[in-house]
Amino acid sequence: MALSAFEFVGNLTTGDHLCCIYRTEAEHRQVVAAFVRAGLRANHKILYILDSHSTETITQSLKQADLDLTPAVESGQIELLTSRETYTRGGAFDPDAMVESLRLRTRDALSEGYDALRVTGEMTWALSDLPGTERLIEYENRLNEFMPAHACLAICQYDRNAFSPEVLLDILRTHPYAIIGTRVFENFYYLPPEDLLGADPAAAELENWIANLEQRAETDAELTYERRLAEALLETSGALVAILDPDGRILRVNRRCSEITGFGDAELLGASIYDLVPTEEHDEVKRVSDELLAGNFPNSHENHWITTEGERRLVAWSNTVIREGGRITGIVATGIDITDRERSRLRRIEQLEGELSRLGAYAGGDSTAITGGLYGQASLSGGCPDEFGEMLETYKGILTDALEQRMYKVDHGVRSRLQALAQCLGRLAAGPRDVVELHVQVLKEMTAGTSSARSQALNDEARLIALELMGYLVTEYRNKVVDNTGGSK
Repeated sequence: MALSAFEFVGNLTTGDHLCCIYRTEAEHRQVVAAFVRAGLRANHKILYILDSHSTETITQSLKQADLDLTPAVESGQIELLTSRETYTRGGAFDPDAMVESLRLRTRDALSEGYDALRVTGEMTWALSDLPGTERLIEYENRLNEFMPAHACLAICQYDRNAFSPEVLLDILRTHPYAIIGTRVFENFYYLPPEDLLGADPAAAELENWIANLEQRAETDAELTYERRLAEALLETSGALVAILDPDGRILRVNRRCSEITGFGDAELLGASIYDLVPTEEHDEVKRVSDELLAGNFPNSHENHWITTEGERRLVAWSNTVIREGGRITGIVATGIDITDRERSRLRRIEQLEGELSRLGAYAGGDSTAITGGLYGQASLSGGCPDEFGEMLETYKGILTDALEQRMYKVDHGVRSRLQALAQCLGRLAAGPRDVVELHVQVLKEMTAGTSSARSQALNDEARLIALELMGYLVTEYRNKVVDNTGGSK
């Protein structure tokens, strides 16, 4: 499986050992820049070993990738050395000496306060006739033993134009991951050091190839099953599923899209998503698409689709993207048709507004007093505004807790609090009109801006609370009458 080199290299950890096989300077620059930039961010000491490039050449190349090495070189975080100062020091290559040098440099990097040593080397020195260069593959295997045991990681650079296919095949055998161009591959040709340097490397490689063939067959079978399962889920899902290219062209839809719109697959495939959306909603759809392509995903929104009959169906969409090699190549939109639900919500809102309007008209009437003397014509909100304001807050709290009490089966003492509120209303000679006014004002405030589901729940619970409060108020006045008449009516 191929991955983006930029993301993969940016997430390397100590112990990782990769080869980079490149053809062009652009490929080389992109991989090296990602490797160095990630090292600077991770507080790694970076050792770059030059051979086919000069210091000036590599510095200028990385500047083209917006990476200025000068500050890090001056601070000592980056060290630029040549192959003659490292690999072939003394005019020969010794794998043991080179591995020991890496061990000491790793130790020094940690003592200097860095979190790891990050090494990348140009390997064209191995094409010289210097003594020891024939031990290149032995060295690469030694690195596979060294890296996992030390705070070190490395990328070995191989110019595909310079090395023979035979050498590069051996290089692939010695690296668990390979960067080819600007793509990263988990390398199934890799052989662990104990196999490649064992008594019979050919037999070990044969076993590795056979195991890979078997695993490939199993993987293909699993992928086929997963593909068929995905197809079945896609076509039987109650949700609308549409796959778009970055320009909004429809690449694929499921059966539900055709059922909702009335258009067949042949009409939908290749069409623009904007052909299905009302003109006044194009800007919003474009905004959502731009956010996805800018990397802000997943996201959600609602818009209408127009059917073959001209009907508008409201769809709630959840969107994400398809990424390949670090690029966004498509958009996956999954939607639920909420047209009927939205119509029902609007009807409930109309009913609620109508009920509030009727109650408000009642609360504003000339008289709802039970007896003229005890229940005067002036409303409580007009005659005792401060006390009425306190009761509004009390009623809000009671309604909130009553709803929670019903939903979660907890006890918030709603009954006793309503009785106490009724006593306060009784002391102020309040009447039914005041209870209704209290009820209407609280309900308006608590349902403003909230969801339709919560508005409906509050409305239903408030009816019960208002009736119960009214009952307690009647009881309060009945008790007063009994007290005033000495226990008789």
